[in-house]
Amino acid sequence: MAIAWWGMTTAVRMNIDFDHTDHTFAEIIQGGWMTSHDPTGQWLYGADIGTHPDYRRRGIARALYAARQETVRSLGLAGQVIAGLANGYGTIQHEITPEQYFAQLVSGERTDPTVTAQRKIGFQPCRLLTNYVNDPRCAGYAVLLVLPATHDVSWE
Repeated sequence: MAIAWWGMTTAVRMNIDFDHTDHTFAEIIQGGWMTSHDPTGQWLYGADIGTHPDYRRRGIARALYAARQETVRSLGLAGQVIAGLANGYGTIQHEITPEQYFAQLVSGERTDPTVTAQRKIGFQPCRLLTNYVNDPRCAGYAVLLVLPATHDVSWE
C-alpha cells in the first residue's frame, strides 16, 4: 500500500509563561509522546510543520498554519506559539553573536530561511531560545514566535 502525503503538522495545547519561556524541542515533544499537551492550555504550540520536497512552494505550509489558526479560534485559545529554527545562523555563527542575529531579524535588516517565512505568515518574534535543538544549521538557536488568535492567516 502506498501512502501519499504533501504536508504535516503537530501541535499541543500549553499554557505559556512569556516571562519564562526558555525550553527545548525535546521538552515540547516529550520523547515523541507529546505528553506536554495540556487540554486546558490557552496556546497552541506548533511543535513541527513540514511539506514534502516535491510539493514545496505551493502554499501547503501556509494552509497548515491557517488550519492551526482555525483550530485556535474554534477552541477559543489565545493564539499560536512556535519556535522557528534560526537556520541561517549556523553558517555565520563565527561572525556575529546569536543576539545580534536575533536583533537583525527583528529589525528586518537580516532574513532567515525559516524565521522570515514564518514572519510573513504573521508571527511576531518574542525572544531567542538557546539550546533549543541539536542542529548545526541553526547552531541550536530558535526564535520564539507568537501569532494571536485575532490575526487572520489566508490559505493563499
